[in-house]
Amino acid sequence: MTTKNFINSFILLLILPHFFSCLTAGTHGSIKAYNFPVTKLILQRALEEVISESPDILKDTTKNYIVDITNGKSDTILNNYYNDGQHYVTIQIGNKKIDNKMIEYTLQYVGSKEDWDTSKTSSLSVAYAYDENGKGGSDQDGGFSFKPSFQKEITNFFESKFIDRLQKKIRGNEIK
Repeated sequence: MTTKNFINSFILLLILPHFFSCLTAGTHGSIKAYNFPVTKLILQRALEEVISESPDILKDTTKNYIVDITNGKSDTILNNYYNDGQHYVTIQIGNKKIDNKMIEYTLQYVGSKEDWDTSKTSSLSVAYAYDENGKGGSDQDGGFSFKPSFQKEITNFFESKFIDRLQKKIRGNEIK
């Protein structure tokens, strides 16, 4: 193998994992995804209704800001990329008195706007999840990997407290 081939192979090995991670649900991966037989708009409306009707589910309404410094000038910019309501929604589920836990989930509507406008099905994935102690992350969080027992715990909790309600709302066509 020539030096040039070796260098090209080495560069390819460095680039390919990053390329394939971008083809999935961003660089964060997906802890678990859920498919629904409705359009993204209907899924989004149902999700908002489940949140508003459930006292143990809170939508994160915090506005996140970053300071941008360009050419010596600083500017404060609203940056709610992971909680814009269109692509991502961040919620907290649980009640410390009843469940003895509170888990924060960042959910992603899977696909592009073109997919959302044309497809009769939609998907929602759990991009990030953190318990009340900050334990968690994403499936591809900089090398972070969930222990199977923790992933199962947060997934089961999410499904029983949220997905079951969401599916019931969609099946019952109770969406406003």
